[in-house]
Formats: sequence, C-alpha cells, structure tokens
Amino acid sequence: MAGSVRRGHDRIDRQPALLGWPEGFEVGDDRRGGWADILLASGLDVPAGYDVGVPDGLGTGREAAAALLDLPSPPTAIVCASDSLALGAWTEITARGLRPGVDVAVVGFDDSPTAAVVGLSSVAQPFDEAAAACLRMLQEVLTAPVPPAGPPAPVLLSPRLVVRASG
Repeated sequence: MAGSVRRGHDRIDRQPALLGWPEGFEVGDDRRGGWADILLASGLDVPAGYDVGVPDGLGTGREAAAALLDLPSPPTAIVCASDSLALGAWTEITARGLRPGVDVAVVGFDDSPTAAVVGLSSVAQPFDEAAAACLRMLQEVLTAPVPPAGPPAPVLLSPRLVVRASG
C-alpha cells in the first residue's frame, strides 16, 4: 500500500481501493486495518465506496472490481485481501482493455504460484519462519518442567511485498 502511495495514488481521483473480505473475519479485518492505517499515515481519507468486502473468489473479485471501476472517480490501485480476489480484479481490468500495473495497479496477498506466473504483485507470508516459530513454541510447551499457565506468546512475523508487473 505504501508503494501505491509512492507511485502517485495519493488523491481522491487516484484513490487506492481495498477489495477485502466481509467485516468480521479476523484476518480480513487486520488487512483492512493495515490499509486504512497506511492511508491515514499518508494523509489520505478513506472515502465511502472504496472499501469493498466480498467472499473470497475469482468471480467475486471480478464483480467487486467492476463496481470499483464504475465509480465516478475509479481507483488507480486496488489492494486485495487475497490473490484470488486480485486475479478476479485483474480479469476485469483486462476485460475493459486496461493494463494491470499501468492503468490500474493490483496487489494480492499470499504470493501464490499463479500470482508469479501472471505477474501479479503480491504480499508473501514468511511460511518457513512461521513453521519454525510453531515448532519452537511446541517444543517449549512439551519440554517445560511445569505445564504453562496459558498459550505461548504470539509471534508477529513480517511479510514482504513481491513487486511484479501489476503493481
């Protein structure tokens, strides 16, 4: 998202939109909160209509992207909660004769193999680090002389943005 702002998506008529999941899904709410935090830190408002929540999928992503692109001031960047939604947005963008990454930036989340093949920019999660952290926590619980009073402390791992042709 910060990269979108740096690339010029910084005015209401160049608004970065969020194509996320319906509110109430914790992971989706976290991603929506990160998007809103970056906008506010960049001095941008979060206007109504630029934050769309739909179930995950290519079809729902395409339909939601169509609604965003039909706004009076359509977004020039769409940040998506998943690669599935982003690929749906990509499909709608190209169906309109627009070019992902040139006319409308698109960024997904999960850095799926499909994202890599089509050139979709995406946020990659550190799965190897997550697995190692889980194993460390499990080992600590299993080897503790006294059973722990509660679950291990959560670990926050940093994802990384993989920039490709779409963003």
